[in-house]
Amino acid sequence: MPISAVLRRPAAALTALLLTAPLAAAATLAAPGTAHAAVGTGHLYVANSGTDDVSVVDTATGTVTATVPVGDAPRGVAAAPDGGRVYVADSGSDAVSVISTASNTVTATVPVGDGPNGLAVSPDGSRVYVADFNANTVSVIDTASNTVAVTVPVGSQPFNLAVTPDGSRVYVADSDSNTVSVIDTAGATVTATIPVAQFPEAVAVSPDGSKVYVGGYSSATLNTIDTATNTVVAALSVGAGTNAAVVSPDGGSLYLGSFNAAANLTVVDTSTQTVSGSLAAGKVRGVALDPSGATLYATDFPGDRVSVVDSATRTLTAVVPVGTDPYGLAFVRPQAPVPAPVVSGISPSSGPAAGGTVVTVDGTGLSGASSVKFGSTEASSFSVATDNRLTAVAPAGTGTVDVTVTTPGGSSATSAADRFTYTVVTDPGTPHSTALSAAPTLFSVGAGGLTVGLTLSATLTDTTAHLPAAGQTVRFTVGSATVCTAVTNAHGTATCSGLVPLLTVVLAGGYQATFAGTPALKPATAKAGLIRLG
Repeated sequence: MPISAVLRRPAAALTALLLTAPLAAAATLAAPGTAHAAVGTGHLYVANSGTDDVSVVDTATGTVTATVPVGDAPRGVAAAPDGGRVYVADSGSDAVSVISTASNTVTATVPVGDGPNGLAVSPDGSRVYVADFNANTVSVIDTASNTVAVTVPVGSQPFNLAVTPDGSRVYVADSDSNTVSVIDTAGATVTATIPVAQFPEAVAVSPDGSKVYVGGYSSATLNTIDTATNTVVAALSVGAGTNAAVVSPDGGSLYLGSFNAAANLTVVDTSTQTVSGSLAAGKVRGVALDPSGATLYATDFPGDRVSVVDSATRTLTAVVPVGTDPYGLAFVRPQAPVPAPVVSGISPSSGPAAGGTVVTVDGTGLSGASSVKFGSTEASSFSVATDNRLTAVAPAGTGTVDVTVTTPGGSSATSAADRFTYTVVTDPGTPHSTALSAAPTLFSVGAGGLTVGLTLSATLTDTTAHLPAAGQTVRFTVGSATVCTAVTNAHGTATCSGLVPLLTVVLAGGYQATFAGTPALKPATAKAGLIRLG
């Protein structure tokens, strides 16, 4: 169910009192529709918790260019480092939606703990950490498989979290425990619990990883944690209702978003630990910076819009209407298209049918490989050395197959340069023994039917090597009539269909599968029944 984060707060009365003041102040700077240009080029992904969708804002024009339906009551938003995916915490669906930024569609939905709120992506993009507000856990998503790899128990009602630049630790704001849990990512365990000000919700890590900033929603206090000692080393009075934070790229400024304060955006000078500026920009639920730090974006929750702030002058320069009750948001810079990989050669180009050959694959664009296949079968394992070379262990197989590599840019095109041939080792020149197996086939005949449609299959096995015999031709006959022929797949199974006169079927009572044999494999046959239904 959705999180009732606002209703549970002691400051709810103050929230109602200040509901209109920040909006009026913002309107004097830029009314909706009067200014929409934003500095920088990229896209904002804004979670609209009231309309269960994500607005995609072109920051160059300040317009919504796409709306992506997601789960119930979306809240936190985080982008992958390469900008190819955006992750959205659907608090009412207990899931995370994975959005492809190339197509602006949801490509996966990952079940997580109860009431997910904040989330963050590891620096290498391999993990997404999700604060499960109602479950008191952090779900760790493996981005390669889009599944939860591990669940880590933390304090009560984790609201937001942040990952250190080296990816070694995650700092979790446990809002009802008044603590920050420190997760060691290697062991997926909590290694420290740090007491902080009341109802911590906002959390951000400095670019050098030396400091963690935690804003207390009810205490109007900003705590600074020294990551070397995991202790609070400073406390600063800031706006009430602080629930979002982001640090400038140079680490010099910390921007805090508040739901209750009259000045909903507070700027903190991190070197002096003093408030250096503030601005009314609506009741803020999320904040984000463009990569240069020149422009700050903040969601105005009751105003159904995003406020655009010039971080140098600290003025509101534009507002962009979005969906209902915007919550979290993330900036995604445009990415150059990733070219598909190319396989220009393999060595060796052959190996035994049992597999196990270590094959060096040369080409271009091999970095980031997610799959290496021999034909349709995944390599037993592979390792990327450089963008131009990887090694892969061939799986078991037969015949000649193409070795293909898949990366975020797509899969390599096949060519003569990527072909690998499985060799069959025979005994002082003797072909391997084979066996065919076939099963009875059921069929039925309609009224007045003169022909019968049969789907027949058989499996061919190399009984000497104890492997499926792939790439071999099997012929299926009923009586003297050939029904069809098919080539065995990677599992040694051949399947095909054909029409046969009803009288032939009745007289034969069965069918035969025949493998004629090759210089390396002995012939084999198998018979099975044809059983009429009704």
